[in-house]
Amino acid sequence: MPFKKIIIESSDVVGQLPAPIGSEFNGIRKRLSQRGIEVIDLGKIAPPVPGIVTKLTRGIDSFKPIDSATAKSIGSRLREKIAAWMQSRFDVNLNPDKEILLTTGNTPGVYYVFQAFVNKGDRVFLPDPSYSLYKSSAQSAGAEIRTYELSPRTDFLPNLDMIGGAGGELSKVLLINYPHNPTSAVADEVFYGRLIRFAKKNNILIISDAVYNTHTWQRHTHPSLVALPGARFAAIEFFTFSFIFNLPMLKLGFAVGCKEFISPLRKMLESFNSRPSGYDLQVADLLMDHCDEITDSVSDFLADNRSRFEAAIRPRSWGIQAAHATPFAWIRLPRRRLSLNFCRMLLKRTGVMTLPGTACGENGEGYMRISLAAEPSKINEATNRIMDHSKFYQKRYREKRDQHDE
Repeated sequence: MPFKKIIIESSDVVGQLPAPIGSEFNGIRKRLSQRGIEVIDLGKIAPPVPGIVTKLTRGIDSFKPIDSATAKSIGSRLREKIAAWMQSRFDVNLNPDKEILLTTGNTPGVYYVFQAFVNKGDRVFLPDPSYSLYKSSAQSAGAEIRTYELSPRTDFLPNLDMIGGAGGELSKVLLINYPHNPTSAVADEVFYGRLIRFAKKNNILIISDAVYNTHTWQRHTHPSLVALPGARFAAIEFFTFSFIFNLPMLKLGFAVGCKEFISPLRKMLESFNSRPSGYDLQVADLLMDHCDEITDSVSDFLADNRSRFEAAIRPRSWGIQAAHATPFAWIRLPRRRLSLNFCRMLLKRTGVMTLPGTACGENGEGYMRISLAAEPSKINEATNRIMDHSKFYQKRYREKRDQHDE
């Protein structure tokens, strides 16, 4: 009997999901590799592990299992340390057992919070430009997605009056992300105060992705939304240790908010067995004892890389958004240059990969994002290639223009 091929179409959600970031460049990368050209990837975040973190975690065996009782004990102690850190850094008093929840990182945390609070057809507001995870998570929950524009006109902050006029009172969730990916914009307590009043007036849950909260420099400390009076009863905020400690392989984070928000999220995580590994718990528990020292080291590293990058490309007169937070440089491209075409050209000519602004939404058109979390030697090499390419094409342009003038 001949085998009959079974044809099953994927779900509508899968069809709506965006392509993996950077996948449109795979062919170019392969051809460059075949020519022996090393691609420097400044499109993704690939930070080197801080020396102090490597030193502190050297004695932890990633393959040594721990029993559930030990994991529970470490988790309880870690939540207490998180509460103490939140009190010290943001002056907010949280209950470690009811108002702090350990997650398996930023991506699962954001995904499951939409599953925990959003029903099919519920309206949610998401920023544009922003990290594609937000839209994918909202789509998976069946939400009706509305976007709000972030632009230089509003310092890349949401226009709450416009959101209200666009049906904010009928919405269930509004997501924010500060310090912001990709623009590096920051929020202050004045804006957060307005946001909390808006949320309470319209009965909207605020989801705050604070993944880059500790990535600041120039003596800037970014506020925590839940630290504002009454904010924990209107918002749930996410942090992740992989960015706090610059340790990408650490799949552990935490959410903070009132118990009415934490409890449904906990039920969702436990139902899908999304629990931190014993190794991750041990690492985070150990590193929390040195948290300020580590975050200061990471901030100095990012500030130095940004200064190095800005100084190197200053002759290029690129429009870099001023910033003192996040690992990114948000760059306005020359007029009438499409971001995908520009980044593709840059990769072909220099071997330097960047992220087109359109990967972050429609309002990212005309921009590109460069990650400054790489090794300083990679930043130096990338800027040298960019500048050499720039000089070469400027010279060709001048020669053609001079010939035309004659």
